[in-house]
Amino acid sequence: MTRPSLRFSQTLLCSPRSYVRGAFMFVGLFVFLICSSQLLRAQTDAEVQACKAGTCVSFCKDLGLDTKRTAECVAQCRQSCQPPPPQPVTVTPKYLIVALVYAPPGCTTGGAPSQCGTGSGSSFVDYSRSSANGNKLTIKDSFQLGVTIAYDNKNIVGGLSGGGSYGFSETASDSTAVNVTKTQASDLKVQGNGDGIDHGQDMFVLLLRPSVTLQKSGDQILWSVTNAGNPYEVNVAELRRPSDMLPARRHPFDELGFTNDDYQSILSQDPFGGKVNTSSGHSAVGSITATTSGTFTTGASSGTGLDPFRFWLTGWSFPYEPSRPSPNCNNGVCLCPTESKVFTNDKLTTTTHEDVGQTTVDLFGGVDVPQVYSLKIDTKMVWTSSSTTDNSTESKESATATITCPSTQYTGLTGMQVYWDRRYGSFVFIPYDPGSAAMIHQGQVLDASGHAVSGQLVEMTYLGKTYHTFTAPNGAYRFPSPTGKPAHSGTAQIVTGGIRQTVNVRAIHPLVIRMR
Repeated sequence: MTRPSLRFSQTLLCSPRSYVRGAFMFVGLFVFLICSSQLLRAQTDAEVQACKAGTCVSFCKDLGLDTKRTAECVAQCRQSCQPPPPQPVTVTPKYLIVALVYAPPGCTTGGAPSQCGTGSGSSFVDYSRSSANGNKLTIKDSFQLGVTIAYDNKNIVGGLSGGGSYGFSETASDSTAVNVTKTQASDLKVQGNGDGIDHGQDMFVLLLRPSVTLQKSGDQILWSVTNAGNPYEVNVAELRRPSDMLPARRHPFDELGFTNDDYQSILSQDPFGGKVNTSSGHSAVGSITATTSGTFTTGASSGTGLDPFRFWLTGWSFPYEPSRPSPNCNNGVCLCPTESKVFTNDKLTTTTHEDVGQTTVDLFGGVDVPQVYSLKIDTKMVWTSSSTTDNSTESKESATATITCPSTQYTGLTGMQVYWDRRYGSFVFIPYDPGSAAMIHQGQVLDASGHAVSGQLVEMTYLGKTYHTFTAPNGAYRFPSPTGKPAHSGTAQIVTGGIRQTVNVRAIHPLVIRMR
C-alpha cells in the first residue's frame, strides 16, 4: 500500500519546475556566502589596518552600532593586529634548595662510654614543631631588564602541594614570589656527632627536577612551580666530596648531570659549606669543629663572621662543657645529662635590610627557552631566595634541641650562642668563650642544701629584651652581651625555678640564687 503524502512530496520536489526553483535558490545562497565572505574579509582587513593605525574608535563608530556593540568592536579591533600569545613553556631546572638546617654540637664517642655523659654522643635538632623551614622564592632575576614578572597562583594544585613533606603557600608581600615551607605534620631532624660542631653534618633539603611553567600574558610573564620534583636530603660532607658519595646516594645527581659547579653552588648557600674537594679519600667526621672555625667563635654579634642581614642573635645560649672528673662519681667521672631545650627565634638585633641569595641552575637537558620569554641565559634559571614573613618575625618559630656534653677530651670553647637564619628558617650554633666574652650578668644557682643545680633554665629581661640560658654543671649561668661590650648601667629581672629577682647589672660579684 502506497503513501500518497510521500509520493506527493517526492513528485513536488523532483518536478522540473521545483528543480529549477531549487537550483536558483542554491546558486543564490552560494553567491550570498561568497559575497559575505569577501565583505567579512574586507572588514577584517580594515579592522586590522585601523588597529595598526590606532583608529579603532572611528572605525567602529562608522559601522553604526549601538553603544555596547561599539565598545565590543573597539576592544576586538585593538586586538586584531596583535599576534597570538605564545604557548606556555614548561622547563625543568636540575634542583631547587628548599631548606638548610645546621648541625648542633655533639660528642666524640670512643673509649669509655661515660665520656659522653648519659647520652649516646649524638645531639640533634628536631624541627617537627616548626613550619618555618624554607624560604621565599622567585625567578624574577632570570629575566632581562624591563620584563614584568608575576607569580601565577592559579597553578598551585599539582605543584609543591601535590605531595611529599613540603607544603606550598603563597606569599602576600610580593606578587613575584612564593613561600616554600615545611608542613607542620612533617619532621625535619639534623644530627651532630663529635666534639664541637661538625658542619659537614649540616643538611640541605633539595627538590630534584622540579617543573616550572612560564606563560606570557600581555606585558607580563607568569611563572609557577607545576611539579615539585623529588625531595632529597643531602649533607654538606657529601656535597664537599661527591666522588666519595655512596653510589646509591650519588645516583640521582648523576642522572641530572651534576657537575662540581652544581655542588659548589649549593654549598655556597651555607656559610660553613666550604669548597668541593675533587681529590679522593674520605674526610673524617668532626674535622671541621668549633676550634678550627676561628672566624665564627666570639660572643659579639658583630664579630661572628655571619652576615648580619641574614642572621640574628636570638638571646638563647647554653654551656657546652665536658664531664668533670671527681672521686665522688662513678668511675671517677661525673656524668652530665643529655638535655632537651626548646629554642625560639627571639630577635635581639635589629635590621631593616632584606636578605637575598641566588643560585644559578642549569635546565635539565639544556633545553632552550624561546626568546619571547627573555631569559638572560636561555638554558639556565636563577633561583632567588629570601626570608619569609615567619622567618623575619621574632618568637614565632621554635625547635627542640637535644644536646649532649662533649667528651672529656674536648678542649674547645665551652659556651654556645644560638642564631637564626632568616633565609632558611633554622637555628645556627656559634661557640664562644665565657672566660673572655663581655657579659650583661652572671650568677650561680644552688639548691636548698647548697649543691649546684645543673641544666636549670634561667631567664633575664633587660632593656625590653628577654635572654635565656641554662646552668652549667657547677650551677653557673652567664648572659653574654650581644654588642660585645659589658653592660654598665640599669637593672635586670632574673627568673628561674619560680624565683624572681631584680639585679644591678653593674654588680662586681656573681649573683647566687638558692632554690627553695
